[in-house]
Amino acid sequence: MSLGQHICRLRIEKRMSQNALANELGVSRQSVSKWETDASVPELDKLIKLAELFGLTLDELVLGKVPEADGSERESTSARQTTLPQGQNAGSSVLSARKIVGIILLCLAFFTFLILFILGAGFSGLIFALPFLLCGLICCCFCRRVGLCCGWALYMAADIYLRYATGITPSLVRLTFIFERSWNYVRLGVAWAELLVLLLLIILTLRSFRSARFDFCKRTRFLYIGGWVLLALLMVPISISPSVLDSLFVRRILPFVLDYVQLALFTTLLTVSYILLRRRLKRERGGE
Repeated sequence: MSLGQHICRLRIEKRMSQNALANELGVSRQSVSKWETDASVPELDKLIKLAELFGLTLDELVLGKVPEADGSERESTSARQTTLPQGQNAGSSVLSARKIVGIILLCLAFFTFLILFILGAGFSGLIFALPFLLCGLICCCFCRRVGLCCGWALYMAADIYLRYATGITPSLVRLTFIFERSWNYVRLGVAWAELLVLLLLIILTLRSFRSARFDFCKRTRFLYIGGWVLLALLMVPISISPSVLDSLFVRRILPFVLDYVQLALFTTLLTVSYILLRRRLKRERGGE
């Protein structure tokens, strides 16, 4: 029996789908499919995780054999077989707990908006309900990197509130050296705090995706270079006539959209660059 067939048999015995196994290992479903069809072989760290997940030793997993067990060995084998379903139940309970938290957050979002609407805040209550709404949707829809996604969602909600309620944005830090006392130093401090939180989220994103794998083919390389060119074009200042500035969309909504497009594009390109740099350093170390 090949390694791929053995992985497939063990997965079916444990009643796991390819998606569930991929989520446990932090890989894509296509990777699991390639392993099971012997189109590729798991890396060593993934083999170790597979062995732990299926309750086998590394030799038993790779060789596709389970040695005969008697006496205490049989007891340990049965205990191991009993422990794994409990782990699976724990995984499913975590999944259920995450969805329960998501439903609670969605309910909080609804009641927050409803209470503020009744008190006369109108649809502006959506701003205060937005953090609960976004985090609730993330908990219900996402399986991986839930904390990171919630962090970005909370940052976006806080930025929307600060931008439209106080006019504070991270770009305000550019005025640090010419800031005057009459402009209120609290605003400058909030802008610096927002910028530091943004940098922390970018660093956490880089760490979370540092082991991601993708094919840097000709098409991907074209998209990568095109992304940097597009980002540079978006940062070029454009002169707009006063008549066009009277539009609410151009004056309030368009700058917000462009800022977040630039932020998303920059974070994505920076993450890809970090992955490529790590891959190149590993390759050079392997060559040594």
